[in-house]
Amino acid sequence: YSSLNILNTGNVPDDCDTLVVINPEKDFDELTSNSIIDYINRGGNIIWLGGVYAGEVDLTNVNKVLAEYGVDPFEAGFVYETNAANTVLDYAICFKPEVQDTEITSKVYNGLGSIFLRANKININEEKLEELKVEETKLIISSNTTFFSTDMSGKTSTSTDERGGFTLGDQLVKTITEEEENEVVSKLIIYGNEYFVSDFAISEYVNPMIYIYNNKDLFLNSVAYLN
Repeated sequence: YSSLNILNTGNVPDDCDTLVVINPEKDFDELTSNSIIDYINRGGNIIWLGGVYAGEVDLTNVNKVLAEYGVDPFEAGFVYETNAANTVLDYAICFKPEVQDTEITSKVYNGLGSIFLRANKININEEKLEELKVEETKLIISSNTTFFSTDMSGKTSTSTDERGGFTLGDQLVKTITEEEENEVVSKLIIYGNEYFVSDFAISEYVNPMIYIYNNKDLFLNSVAYLN
């Protein structure tokens, strides 16, 4: 793998098998967003890890890229788990979501599952998927005992908080051309979390997040599927 600076290259290179985007903290410049959209239209594949924190609020060009797959902007907030049996060390923001049985996640589904920390929900514009020629497969969802709050300071929910389950991992396959002999599709695998594949440790007694449960496998299987 290698880092990509589109301001230097002017585009996403043709030999890019999978473009990995990790929690943009500020908006893309127009050259970057247009280059990524061009990459999508060439049948490029993307893994996107969407986090909670951003240095800028208005990520117009970032959201323009996500909109190609029918993904609405992320909101600043956390998914909280109210069922202590699903949490780690009783932290409401560190919990075990529900892994779906899909081609990408089957081994994780049949294994220990995954642990997400400070997860954000993925907002899909379901009404636009058909128009965009996008097919969705949910990979990870939160339990019905979760809630989403824009107040990131506490564990208690309010009557205005949105209730789970939320999409935390999604696969979106966009058909670019439908010619039978030359079908072109672009695949996006998106997770509402970047911590699950980081070296962040929630406690000195617990392994870094990437080594907890099947977190590492979930990410590597996603890369393998796209490649």
